[in-house]
Amino acid sequence: MKFTTKIIGLFLGLFLFSSAFIIYFVYDANIKILTQEITNRLEDQTFHTMDKIDRMLYERYVEITALANDPAISSKDSNPGQISEKLKKYIEQNKRYASLSFFDMNRVRIADTTGERLGEQHKLDDYWVDISNGRDFTVDIHQSKSLGKPAFHFAYVVKDKKGAPLGVVVSRMKADYLYDIVKNAGGLTEGIHSSEDSVKADLVNDKGLILYSTYNQEGILTDISPDWIFMRQAIINGEKIGSAVHSYLNEEEISTIASEMGYLDFKGSNWKLIMCISTKEAFEPAVRLRNKLFVIFSLTGIFILFNIVVLSRRLTRPINTLLDASIEIGRGNLEKKIDIVSKDEIGQLAISFNKMTSDLKKFKEEMLIHSSELENKVAERTSELIRINEQLNIELIERQRIERVLMELKDVAEAANQA
Repeated sequence: MKFTTKIIGLFLGLFLFSSAFIIYFVYDANIKILTQEITNRLEDQTFHTMDKIDRMLYERYVEITALANDPAISSKDSNPGQISEKLKKYIEQNKRYASLSFFDMNRVRIADTTGERLGEQHKLDDYWVDISNGRDFTVDIHQSKSLGKPAFHFAYVVKDKKGAPLGVVVSRMKADYLYDIVKNAGGLTEGIHSSEDSVKADLVNDKGLILYSTYNQEGILTDISPDWIFMRQAIINGEKIGSAVHSYLNEEEISTIASEMGYLDFKGSNWKLIMCISTKEAFEPAVRLRNKLFVIFSLTGIFILFNIVVLSRRLTRPINTLLDASIEIGRGNLEKKIDIVSKDEIGQLAISFNKMTSDLKKFKEEMLIHSSELENKVAERTSELIRINEQLNIELIERQRIERVLMELKDVAEAANQA
C-alpha cells in the first residue's frame, strides 16, 4: 500500500470516527435534554389544563347551584310553564349552555328550553344513578339525545325551603368546549412544537373510558384510552401527576397524566387528563441539529480530504525523490544528487543522502586507486614468481642432466671394475 494511501486512510478514519462520536454525543445529549424539558413542560401543562377544567366545572357547579335555588325553580307553587320561562331566560344569559331541563324526582321531564320530549321519563342511568344514591350534584359526559353528540350534563337536586327534594335541574354543555380549554390552558404547544396536532389529549374517567379526545372523536364514550394501560401505573401510588415514555403502535411517545383534584368545595369526579406527544415530533429539533452537523462535518470532511491529499502528495514527493535516487545509486550511479530544499526532517535526510552519495563516490575512487595499486603489485609479484619458477625449472633440468651424467659415469666405472 502506498504511503499516500496510508496517510489519507489514517486521517480520514480519525476524522470519521471523531465526527461520528461528536454527532452521536451531541444528538444523545440533546435527546436527553429535550426529553426532560418536554416532560416537565407537558406535566406542567397537563396539571394546569386539568386545573382549568376543574375551575370550569366549579363555575358550572356554582351556576347550577344558583339556578336550583332560584325561587321560580325551587318553589312548590311554580308550574311547568313558569319553570320553562325561567330556564329560557337563564340560557339566554348563559350562551355556553346548549339546553336546560327540569325533571321531577320520578325522572319525568316537565320543562325544557327546547320544548321537546316533555312528559318522557328518563332511564335510570348516567347522572340519575348518582342522584338515586343520594348525591345532590353530579356531572358527567355522555351522549346527549337532544344534542345528538357528547355533552357535559350538570345535574343538581332542587329542594324546597324545608330541604325536601322537588326535582332535578339539568344543564347541558357541548363537550367541544373542552377543546378550547385544552388548546389554550398554559399555552399547550408553546415551547414543544409549532403544530397544535402534535399534542394529543384524552380526558378519561377512573376506568380509562374516553370522555373527550382531541384526536379520537369516534372513540368518545366507547373506547378505553390507548395510553391508559401505560399511564395508570404512573399514578398508582396516589400521585396527582406522572409521566412516562412508552411505545404505542410502534411509535414512541412522551405522556403525562394528571388526576382531577377539584376546586374549593367542588370535589370532582376522579377524572384523569392524559397528554401525549410523539417523540418523532418532539425530537425534531434534535434531528434537525443532527442533520445540520452531518452536513457541516461532510463539507468539512471533503475540505479536509482535499487538503490531506495535497499535503500527502507534498510529503510523499520528496520521499519518492529519495526512493528514485536510492534506486539509481543501487544501480551504481553515484553522480545522482537530490535537490530538496527544506528545513524539516526530509531536508535533513536529503542532505545526509547527498553526503552519503558523496562519501560513497569518494570511497569508490579511493578503492579504485587502491585496487589499481594492488593490481600492479600483484602483477609485479606474479612476474617475479614466474621468473623464479622459470629459474627453478632450469635448475631442475640441469640437476636432472647432471644426475644422468653421474649415473652414466657410475655405470662405466662398474663396468671397468668388472673387466
